[in-house]
Amino acid sequence: LALDFLLVLTSIKQNSLADGLESIPERLESAVATSLKDHEIEPGDLCLNYCVTMEMGWWLGRRVTFRTPIVRDLHEALRAWAVLMPFRSRTRHCPTISERWLRLQRFREEWPVFR
Repeated sequence: LALDFLLVLTSIKQNSLADGLESIPERLESAVATSLKDHEIEPGDLCLNYCVTMEMGWWLGRRVTFRTPIVRDLHEALRAWAVLMPFRSRTRHCPTISERWLRLQRFREEWPVFR
């Protein structure tokens, strides 16, 4: 049984990383549904839990990892991801001082959305 679940999780990862025109949430939803169907496993049998983890410390000048509470509903986790996306750090490049300053100036408008 554990090996079957490992195969499903591996399938979910491979399917979610596949190139496509879909957004990340659409790819993940599709990957989970397809993998469970392919392996004939019900969603409740696998007991998947989701947690969104993001680097959000760009404006502090140091890395801060933010984690949402663990949820069992994929759609709830994806909603949290969508809300948090505008606030994540850009890990592929370091923002310039002027970019950080502009982001801090927009903070008052962004804060109510984040909360």
